[in-house]
Amino acid sequence: MTKKTVLMMKIRHDLPYPLYPPWDSEARGPTKAPLVIAVKRVASRLRPDLFPWRKFDEHYSRPVADVIKRIQRQAGITPTGSYGKETHAFLLKARIPKGKPHYGELAYDSVALAILEQEWQRMHPVKDALTRVRDEITKLGYMLIERRAYISYSQTRPMEFLYVNPFKERFRADCSGIVTGLCKWARTSTGIAIPDPNGRGYDGFGWTGTLINNSTSLGRYLEHVEVGDLAFYGRHTGLTAHVIMCVKRGTPNGTAEYISHGRQIAPELRGRATYRKDFLGIWRLRLVP
Repeated sequence: MTKKTVLMMKIRHDLPYPLYPPWDSEARGPTKAPLVIAVKRVASRLRPDLFPWRKFDEHYSRPVADVIKRIQRQAGITPTGSYGKETHAFLLKARIPKGKPHYGELAYDSVALAILEQEWQRMHPVKDALTRVRDEITKLGYMLIERRAYISYSQTRPMEFLYVNPFKERFRADCSGIVTGLCKWARTSTGIAIPDPNGRGYDGFGWTGTLINNSTSLGRYLEHVEVGDLAFYGRHTGLTAHVIMCVKRGTPNGTAEYISHGRQIAPELRGRATYRKDFLGIWRLRLVP
């Protein structure tokens, strides 16, 4: 299988946006865009008699829309001149007819395919793994807050709730358990191998001490905290008493929000990292493998 064939399989149904002809007064899409160059290349390769090869610009002009309209009519597609999903799907498979230059080749040449792929990625940026994990922790954290009536406080080990559905079942946890659970549940839902924040391979054991030993200190005074960062409390780093996790990025004592589960009426949101006098600072977990 050639590289071109693999690319073709990847983007066969991925139209980044539709194109509309100049006469469409109700058009909601662009009339000037990089994708137009790809469409013009395809139109010229299929119908050089109607649309000769030249240096193509990004305007979806009447001449190219007329060619697309002619192709639609021949293909049994409603001849609107617009370039939408049905037309796109047809042209991705279309081959240059006999008697035309490059007979037998796909109408979408490698340059047109590259433009198509570039425009798809520009319109649909792929989130990196860390962003996906943080987004999931935010979503799951707020979902736990909504289900607080079904969550009670307990320091029981092992953390059996790691392997239940926390959004359908009742469970008991403590502050370090909620942190561990959010990592485990985000790991399950994203498919990203988020490490156990306790460094124990999700065996159900761990506490604030294992959490602080498996994260990196950022200090007490920060401009902002990221989702997944931990704020620790206690007499000193060797004797920790409580931990909360950031679920909304922001300033540590302003716009950020944290999930805390340190008592029976919890989990709850905190808006200040320094809400306790024994605040030790912010630590950052390794959230991606």
